[in-house]
Amino acid sequence: MTPQSFALFFLSLLSLSLFARLVLMLRQMRHVRLNRDRVPEPFAQVISGDAHRKAADYLRARMQVALAGLFIGASFLIGMTWGGGLQALHDQLSHLFSAGSLLHGIALLAGLAIAGWLIELPLTLYRIFGVERRFGFNRMTPAL
Repeated sequence: MTPQSFALFFLSLLSLSLFARLVLMLRQMRHVRLNRDRVPEPFAQVISGDAHRKAADYLRARMQVALAGLFIGASFLIGMTWGGGLQALHDQLSHLFSAGSLLHGIALLAGLAIAGWLIELPLTLYRIFGVERRFGFNRMTPAL
């Protein structure tokens, strides 16, 4: 397999994965929006209409954050692969550890994990201190 055909294969799988996730998320958001005011019959005696609407609004808000995370994650993946981020990290770590050594591999994986965590951190903080707080599920402050 040539590098070009592998890149095309990789991009095809990434696009297919993104498309499938996007379609499923949008379908779920649409379903929640259309059924926001209708409590399912088995739960009508247990859950109030207001609680059901609040849960539907909360789910939609979380899904909007998840949609942003989907595209940010895909951009990170493309940046690390096609953009050369993984190679740059490898090169930087080669100055500290012998390339191909166990420590080099561990540091490379740790660096990749830390970079991914840092990329996801703003959305996670927004979800916890923005969305969850807005719906009354979180009373913590960022200082805690």
